[in-house]
This record gives sequence, C-alpha cells and structure tokens, in this order.
Amino acid sequence: MSYNLGRVMDELILVFHKYSGKEGNKYKLSKTELRTLLETELLGSQADCQDALEVDKTLKNLDQNKDNEVDFEEFVSLVAMLTIARNKSSKGPEELKKSSKLNKSMMSLINVFHKYSGKEGDKDKLNKGELKTLLQTELSDMLKDPKDPSAVNKIMADLDMNQDGEADFQEFVTLISALTVISNEFFEEYDKN
Repeated sequence: MSYNLGRVMDELILVFHKYSGKEGNKYKLSKTELRTLLETELLGSQADCQDALEVDKTLKNLDQNKDNEVDFEEFVSLVAMLTIARNKSSKGPEELKKSSKLNKSMMSLINVFHKYSGKEGDKDKLNKGELKTLLQTELSDMLKDPKDPSAVNKIMADLDMNQDGEADFQEFVTLISALTVISNEFFEEYDKN
C-alpha cells in the first residue's frame, strides 16, 4: 500500500476546512464546528468518542491564543498528539478500512514512518540515511533540491531535538506538522486572493 505524505498533508487540510467556517471565520473552528469534527472524524473507538465529547476541555487545551476558536495550527497540534498516541497503540492497516479521513491520515503517517524506520538499526527511529530516503521518496516536490545532502543534514539537525543522531516518531510528526501548517498558509493566502 502506498502512503504519499503530500496527499496525507492535503487530507488534513481538507478535513479541517470541511468543518471550519460554517459559523464565522472560515479559517477557524468554532466550538460547535470542533464538536462536529471530533464526533464525525474520531468515532473510531469508545475512547476517542469519550474524548471527542469533552469539547470544552479540548477547546481550552488547544486554544493557545484564547479566542475561543481553533485555527489550523492548533488543529494540527491536536492531530500530532493523537497520531503520537495512536502510534503506540496502532493495530495496523486493518484500522484504515473502517476509518474516517482523519483517522486514515493519522494511520498513514504512522505507516510512512515505519516503512522507512529501522532498516539500519532502531525500528522506532530514522537515521540520516532513512530520513534521506523518506524525504526523497515522499516529499521531493516540497524540497528545493532533494538530492542535496546539506538539506538532509539541516533537516536532521532541526528534527533531532534530543541530539541522538536519529529522528523518532515524535520528531517526525513535528516535521510533518510544520510542513502541513506551511501548506495550509499557502492555501489560505491563495484562497484570499
């Protein structure tokens, strides 16, 4: 099964905008829109359903700028946290068959990471060679020069928060989150003009 990271990032943007703007700012989720998104997209398990129904708590935790709405960057923070949690409890590709677009996107992120990690060492981390292969295969259209070794070195240095020479899943999700936020900003600017 092929998991294209660009397509996954596009799906996250589409899911957000499918629910945003019904009650005001089209680039943010109101409390009602957030509830609808959570109930519709995260009903895959009882635990997800229980969490989704705690919208007030979720909104309060996500709403970094305290405007009582969730912007795209705040939404991506939620998706990142859920994806990291899912990575620890993933049941594998069978979850994809019965899932919403948001769940499928999160599972695809997990599957892409594990497709490249551990070929040369720790199965839960990407070394520089594995990261280079992942970037060249999955995100080549987003890199200026995907074959430039200094680009891979810079990305690895930026990702490797704990300085162990490898990128773990959380560091990988941080990269994808940042790229998705940048892609959404481009989309919103294009939409406004």
